[in-house]
Formats: sequence, structure tokens, C-alpha cells
Amino acid sequence: MRVSWSPMSGDEVEEFVSILLCREYPHAQRIKPGQGDGGIDIRVPDEPGRSSFTIYQVKKFSDTIDTSERSQIKKSVERLRKTVSETGLAVSELVVAFPSSMTPNNDQWFTDLTANDSFKARWAGRDFLEGLASKYPDVVDYFVGNGRERAETALYRMATLLGAPGVGASPGASMERIQALADTLNACDPLYSYELQTAQTQEPPRRHAAGLVFSDIRGNPGQWTAVHVFARMDESANLRPVTLNLTLTAKAGTREHEKLEDFIEYGTPLVDADAIDIVSDAPGGLGGCYSRGQITSLPLTPHRDQEPTEVRLEIVKPSSLPLAGVNFTVVETTQSLSGTGRRRALKDPTGLLTHELRVRYGTTTTDWTFSLKEWKGGSPAAMLPLTAFIRHLHCPNILIVKRPYGIKTGEQLPIPSPAEQLPIPSPAEAHPARVWLHTMIEALSTIQERVTSRVFVPELETLRSKTGRQIAYAAKVMREGSVTSHWTKYDAQVTKEVDWKDVLPGPITIVIPQQLPIGFRGALIDIGSYVFTFTDAAIAPDAEPPHLSTQMSLVPNSDDTLINRWYPVNTEFHETP
Repeated sequence: MRVSWSPMSGDEVEEFVSILLCREYPHAQRIKPGQGDGGIDIRVPDEPGRSSFTIYQVKKFSDTIDTSERSQIKKSVERLRKTVSETGLAVSELVVAFPSSMTPNNDQWFTDLTANDSFKARWAGRDFLEGLASKYPDVVDYFVGNGRERAETALYRMATLLGAPGVGASPGASMERIQALADTLNACDPLYSYELQTAQTQEPPRRHAAGLVFSDIRGNPGQWTAVHVFARMDESANLRPVTLNLTLTAKAGTREHEKLEDFIEYGTPLVDADAIDIVSDAPGGLGGCYSRGQITSLPLTPHRDQEPTEVRLEIVKPSSLPLAGVNFTVVETTQSLSGTGRRRALKDPTGLLTHELRVRYGTTTTDWTFSLKEWKGGSPAAMLPLTAFIRHLHCPNILIVKRPYGIKTGEQLPIPSPAEQLPIPSPAEAHPARVWLHTMIEALSTIQERVTSRVFVPELETLRSKTGRQIAYAAKVMREGSVTSHWTKYDAQVTKEVDWKDVLPGPITIVIPQQLPIGFRGALIDIGSYVFTFTDAAIAPDAEPPHLSTQMSLVPNSDDTLINRWYPVNTEFHETP
């Protein structure tokens, strides 16, 4: 698409090209000259997970590039070099974009200019920019043609229709006209897109989707009309801001008041918070004035390229001896509207443990909490690092926050005494309960390593019962190979009839198949067999054995030693007697 560049001023070219680049790279960030651009007009984050950028410098040059233009380019490159040197900004590539063509002589000059820089450098001329213009004709129409006027007309008509009596209460011709206007806006608004929704529900329809900046919902229970507004790029809200003026209300001393304070100080999202005197201004002529309502906010997150997606939390002793560590996923990072503080929410790979860290700017005050969900049915191997972490989460140990890979050091946070009260859904409290929890998960992991059926973590009530003791004992026998104990009396049962008087007193071996309720939803699974060897057993004095029997009450004779060995499922045995 051919674009008439000559009539545009330098600022108009920069704005137009910047919007084209932001549409091509939706997460691009435009640096305004008033912010001290440091040789940067547009910075585009490289692929997700990397903290480097491609930098675009936009020039108006629409004709030949002579000495004056070269001087401007050189100054911009020097400012970028200074920015990289002073801030450590990771730049992978510099692209100088302008609506002109490059001569071989100028191409060589630019190559020589940037030959020793740590980043790659190239031109992007008229062909590149007009290729973007062909891809995004709505941007061209809006900034160069009459798209802006058509968009403003459609905005006015949509606002008029939405404000008409009965809109939302009965779909029909009004909805068709609103849809037609939404289609017009989608064709000519380069910053936002519009989605019309009707719903026959008691509750108003709500959307939580990437890019959503505003929803205008009107109607009554049973019939609603909603217009959802989506940003086409991150810069949309800077170029055409969405504003909301209101007064949030909450009674002092209530949970709602605590949530409101958390939102004000750290940007923690609000859900259905009471508000009065609401004045909203949004794209599409939407918004308006309302005497009262409820506000739900989504996270106010700093620029995505500044935030890690994973954080590793490690616990060490005061002597720096490592104890446990878990990689957490960053679920949410928020900051206050007033810039007083920020909050980061993390969760572990199982989703059972969440961590929130609140930092108040300008102070050394931090507030951090851990929350543990009740669980059942998880994999013991997956939960083992988590329970090890929970076990050691107590003072005087130290919590280290760092990047998950490559970096050995990180921020150190002494664990305060309140961490002793990390909630565990159990009557037991504090540190001993967490040691017990980790021991049980270790036992289940040991069993899983030795059986072919899949093991699931039972409910905590089951672990606290007799079954929990059986699980711990089974893991001990499996790990150690054999367990020696002493006994006083045993009611034996064997698989075939035995003349007990012929075999006792003396040593005997009894095989007992074992099952535990650690399968899916508490199903019994075979874990193998215990082979009990009684060193010297005798018939109990109070027993009256028949000539042949499969059952008998036994007591020690001269030696009360009992040896128990574990054997896997399907092992063949020969019992004695």
C-alpha cells in the first residue's frame, strides 16, 4: 500500500509508524520523547522468557539520506549505547525505520557505524513500512484517511443507541444496529476491538479474557446487553486511556475494608466492591455516570518483560546448609494505583501451596504469607518436595528468593515465628505436624517406588488413622529389607490345615498378603506380602487346638524375636508349617 509520507510532520510519522509496529508486535512499548527516550522509540520484547529487546528508532526521512540525516542517526545510536552502558538494558538488535530507500553507500556507512556494538543493527525502509501499512489498512485509514471521522461517528451513534430506553431489555432492531456499529468500529478503530454479547441470564455476563479493558453491560435479570472492549496492543491504553472516577466504600473493621486497603496499597484485585459517584470514560463512547454500583478489578501488572515467570524459593539453615527448595510459578504481580507498594502471588507445581509477598515502597517493610490447601488424590512423588519445604518453613531457618536456573544466590529473608502457624488441615499444629506430614508423604513415595499400581495420597483423616501407621510401617519394611521386633502373643492364620502339635514349639514362617487403601479414591491396592519369621513359638497355654486347624494362638517359647521381611506381589512362598 502506497502511503503519502511527505505531507506528514516528523511527529506524525513517528506516531503512525509506532502504531504500525505496535500492531505487528502487540507487546511493544512506545517510549515518548518527553520520557528521555535514550535512543529508543519502540522496544519490542524478544521471545517469551527472555529479557532482551529489539529496539526501533523511527525517522521521518522520506527522501535521500545526506549529512544531516546521518548526524541524526549517529546521535540516536550514541544515546542507545549510553543507555545500554548505564542501565544494562539487554538489546539484541537495533532497527532504524524510515520511509525511504537505502543506497549502498549509506548501507556501508551504517554497517561501519555499528560494527563494534554488542547488538545487531539493520535498516527498515519504505518497503518494510508500506508492507505493514498493507497488513493494517485500518491504521492507515485512521491516521491518513477519514477513518478517524467514521470511527467518531460510529462511537456517537453507539453511545446514543446504548443510552436509549429498553436497550438490553428486548433484543431486536436496536441490537442489529449496535452490531453494525460494532462492525464499523472494528474496521476503522486501530486501537480497540468491540464484541457484542446478549445473555438471557439472571446475573450479568462477565468476561475475563486477554486484552479486555472495559465492559459496558446494560439490561435487567433475564436479558442483558454487553459491549466488551479489547485492546489490540499494549499501547492502546496509553494512546486512548480508559478512565474511571469513583468513590469506593467499606465499613471500618470489616473484611471488605481490609480488602479495600489491600487494593489501595498493593493493587490486590477487588471483587464486587461497593462504589458510589461513578464516572467512566471508555472507547466506543461507552461508560457514563452512575450513582452507585459494584467494581471488580483485574490485576494491575507491571510490564511483562520485567517479570520472571518462575521463582525458586529455597530454605537453608543459618549456617547456609540447604534444606529444601521448590520452583514456584508467578500467578500474579500487582502494584498499587498510587505507587505505594506491590504484591506478588506464587503457587507451587501441585497448586496446593500459595505464597504472597507484599512490599511497601520506600520502606524495609515486607509482609509475606503461605497458604496450604487441603488435598487428596495427588501423586506422592510430586508432593514430596512440597512437604519437605513445608517441614523446614520455620525459624531460625532462612528463605532465599532467586531465579530458578543458573543463579546461585538470591534475596535472603529470615523466617519469622508466625510461619510456625502455616495452616495444615489437621488438629495438630505448628512444626511437629509438618514433620509428620512430610514423613507420611515420604512413606507413600517409598511404597510407590516398589509397587506397580499407582499410589494416590489419601485424605488427611485417613493418614491420621490406623491406616497411616500401616503406611509408615510398610515403607519402613520396604526400605530396610527386614524389621526385627519382639512379640508376646499372635493369633496365626495359615492357608492350609496344620497339626500344630507336630510343628511347635520351634521356629515358624507365616506369609501375610498386604493391601492398603491408597489407590484411586481410596481403593485397596496390593503392596506385596509380609513374611513373618518367629524364632521360637509355642502354642498358647489357653489354646485348645483340634488335631488339624488353619488358626492358632501363639506365644514365644524361649525367644521372642520376630523378623518381618517384605516381598513384592506375585512372589512364591513356602510357609512353615
